[in-house]
Amino acid sequence: MTDRTPAGLTALYWKARRADEAAAEVKSETGKALEAVEQLLWNSFEDAHLRECKLDDGDGVRLQQKPYAVVRDHGALREWAMANGFENKLALPWGTINSEVSERLLNGLELPAGVEVYVKTTTYKA
Repeated sequence: MTDRTPAGLTALYWKARRADEAAAEVKSETGKALEAVEQLLWNSFEDAHLRECKLDDGDGVRLQQKPYAVVRDHGALREWAMANGFENKLALPWGTINSEVSERLLNGLELPAGVEVYVKTTTYKA
């Protein structure tokens, strides 16, 4: 890269961005194909009463079920957390904090206690 002018760097940015978008498109398509094969694989393993399959070349897969929590009652969870020693681990999601901070900055209000702000420059399509 020899052209470090704004126009040269903008052209380089778009070349890299288009390559990144093309790679993301391929990843999206292969991800969908992988998910479809996984669904078929899970059904096949279930029908065959298998948990694992190894191939002669050493490749293989193993199925394992993992529980994932979904909070349905935030108030009840908060009460449980407070009663079970998790009061210092309760936290707002980052997106909520960031949105609140942005609103407060735009309106000239004080930041929430314990929050600092830094500025990150983001590149957008013109």
